[in-house]
Amino acid sequence: MSSPFYNNAGGGGGGGFNKSPYGSQESPAAGRSRTGTHSLRPVTIKQVMESSQAFVEAEWQIDGHDCPSVTFVAQVRNKAQQATNTAFSLEDGTGHIDARLWADSSDPDSAAGSEIENDMWVRAQGTIKSFNGKKHVAAQRVRPLTDKLEVYYHYCEALSVHLELTKGPAKGANGAAVNGHAQANGTTNVHADYTMGGGGGGGGNDYSSMQPLDRAIMQFIESSGSSDGCHITAISRAVGRTVPGATAEQISLALERLSDDGHVYNTVDDNHYQSVNAS
Repeated sequence: MSSPFYNNAGGGGGGGFNKSPYGSQESPAAGRSRTGTHSLRPVTIKQVMESSQAFVEAEWQIDGHDCPSVTFVAQVRNKAQQATNTAFSLEDGTGHIDARLWADSSDPDSAAGSEIENDMWVRAQGTIKSFNGKKHVAAQRVRPLTDKLEVYYHYCEALSVHLELTKGPAKGANGAAVNGHAQANGTTNVHADYTMGGGGGGGGNDYSSMQPLDRAIMQFIESSGSSDGCHITAISRAVGRTVPGATAEQISLALERLSDDGHVYNTVDDNHYQSVNAS
């Protein structure tokens, strides 16, 4: 059986970013999740390259499940920065893919991915796209990895989700299925999103294992009831009262962490956040 985690192909090539290979129809909004299922799935590049669609414009699927948004770790093999976007050639040991990160339209002086350099390891988050038969990723976020252990953690998480989807949930000592909410470290609910339909199911959302700041953010977002999620300013104002001493920078970093871990996603713009458990 072909493994989605190992590949003899070294990724090859890359480069060639002077002229966009994706055409002119793509925009900064292209990387945002569609309305519907918003689960953020950890994957390898090989899985992305082997993803498929039932028909044109259908959701991309991996292991027979929709993947509106994916996240993966990879090494930057080439970077080409332009006025409106930055193109990356990424490789993770299982394959190679191109990703494009658009600049923030609300800040014309910002440079997308300016802090990222060739050979850096990064975490990318975005949506799978295809142009002229070639897959690429329309990125919502590309950030440098500050802890190399995150690479190993990500591969373990991607493998765990793949196994649950293809072989069923892991069995505990008493034979009962173990779902993602029962993990000892409480770092992610991605497993539950994919085994229980993304709704949290099975007794509601328990964020007791989270840091107080992260927990307060999740509880506020989920209590808002807005289909567009919550603006970061409203989150900061509310959470600042719940967690005394929390600064705007700490809240911003917490939102980035929650996004990377698959708990929240951007909606109408990069400043609005919604919970993956929102109905």
